[in-house]
Amino acid sequence: MTKQSGLVYVGMDVGYGELKAEALIRRCRYQVSFPATLGKGRKISYGATELSARYPGQQLTDEDGLWFVGNLARSQLIDGEQQILRGRTVDEAIFATPFRRRLFRSAMAQLLAAAGVSGPVRVAVVSGLPVDHLDDAEYLRAAFSGPHHLVTDVLETDVDVVEVVVVPQPFGGVCSVTLTERGEVNLAHVAKRTGMCDVGTYTVETETPGSQAQLFEADVLRRQAKMMSRKW
Repeated sequence: MTKQSGLVYVGMDVGYGELKAEALIRRCRYQVSFPATLGKGRKISYGATELSARYPGQQLTDEDGLWFVGNLARSQLIDGEQQILRGRTVDEAIFATPFRRRLFRSAMAQLLAAAGVSGPVRVAVVSGLPVDHLDDAEYLRAAFSGPHHLVTDVLETDVDVVEVVVVPQPFGGVCSVTLTERGEVNLAHVAKRTGMCDVGTYTVETETPGSQAQLFEADVLRRQAKMMSRKW
């Protein structure tokens, strides 16, 4: 394990079905994905070493005790013990924010462990929300922002998230083809018009540059979404 100097940039999508994350650390990219599932952990009396090797970083300890995350939670907990986000609720601050924070911490620990990084790390995060739910951006920022003490089966360290940017989905997909990795205009992208279709677990979003994004839920168009030019 080595110390990390400078800012670590992380893109993270905490979806209803899957968490996907990518980090840029020392000019190298590291990726992790696992089911967006967690539940209260328990002491494993047999096969603990094998489980840790199979699901590294998915045993998380915080102020509320031990948690099983992702594939480990699915393999070791019955359905009634697994917590899964199934939609937006009025209890965002009570349930969803702590839920996303725990998934974020597990993902960060896995990314840093894969990169061989230990010690305090400063992080900037970009994430997204369906365009119809951008009013909840403050809750997503609250889940990620500030200091985090990461304690998992593979790593214990401190992370300070100094910036969180929340963009409308699938804004990242548009940027991935129209911009370079340095944020400059991608001259190799010569298409006259670019369209994006983001098929998620419960939502499907479509977008074309210069138009309004649209969100479909349960195959029914709920309403025309906010203009993409709005800053979040």
